[in-house]
Amino acid sequence: MGTEQGTLDLYDVPVGRSGVETMMKLAAAHGGKEKEETLFVTSSRELVQRARDRNLNAVNFEYLVNEILRRCAPAGVKRVQISRKTQELLLERLLDKTFQVQLDPKTEASRQQENLRELSKKKSFRKAMVALVGQLGRACVSPKEFQNIVKDWLQNNDVPDKQRLAYISETVYTIYRVYSERLAKPDSKGVKSYDLEALYTEALQCLEEKQNRGKLPWRRVYIAGFHSFDPLVRRIILALAEHCCVSVALPWEAVEEEYRRTVYNVSRDSHVDLFSAKRREETVPAAAPERRHPALAWLLEQFRRPVQKQAQTEDHVQIWKAADAREELCLVLRDVKQSILNGMAPDR
Repeated sequence: MGTEQGTLDLYDVPVGRSGVETMMKLAAAHGGKEKEETLFVTSSRELVQRARDRNLNAVNFEYLVNEILRRCAPAGVKRVQISRKTQELLLERLLDKTFQVQLDPKTEASRQQENLRELSKKKSFRKAMVALVGQLGRACVSPKEFQNIVKDWLQNNDVPDKQRLAYISETVYTIYRVYSERLAKPDSKGVKSYDLEALYTEALQCLEEKQNRGKLPWRRVYIAGFHSFDPLVRRIILALAEHCCVSVALPWEAVEEEYRRTVYNVSRDSHVDLFSAKRREETVPAAAPERRHPALAWLLEQFRRPVQKQAQTEDHVQIWKAADAREELCLVLRDVKQSILNGMAPDR
């Protein structure tokens, strides 16, 4: 296994597995002094504790992010992570200030403002705003990018209620911009507030700065137990691979039971992503049989079962039987996905 800086190892894990056992075995192979230079990152407290019981240096992803900031971020900044409840309270104040702006009561904007003001009083709306701001942050979308995307979409698409959508999107942009600016500035005591997304974003910026090379203590980082990664986390993992060798277990849909491994050099391949569709280079045996629960085994058997065709007229025409509209949609989407995995271009 390569352990050079700038190496990203992707392990495709068969569906129904997590890859945790295999990655633990790989991490445990480094003992002595190498143990201190090896980090195992996983998704839950239970898995962290299981890894520590095997004498591994194990943490969750949030701890990894905070450790990156502790070692690479500028000194003298006191960081305080705010809770989701605090986010709600802060966004509530921003919403209230937004609706204090007096508009001409005869304009359409004024009517939209009044409708949105009433809607914003509902608790569910405010929770949805917190979720939206978090999703934008984790998708690495800045306030200005959000504004430009929505403007371009409204200008180039024929959608009903354009004025209403334009007002709502501009209000969301204003709140998101002011919220981001509020978190970016330290208070009078030099304390800087962070939500989870801002914390991750600053960690990413630290990893991307060349002067921070050599500041992290790890040569190898193993990541397992996750079923998906949002864009911000993917960028953090790719940036981390510039500092050390990173191995990631990813779930995939395949009939085979083997683990497939692909090695990338992130310094040379500027287009590499955690979901790059390159052919796998190496088959890796599982660390243990990992017998599945009977119920899970049955589900996987049904999932892998080929579609039963009711009739077939020509080679390029197939008629499938579906129990309802939902199953019909699933059959079509699964067939499209399989075609793309088999090499067909998405635009075909």
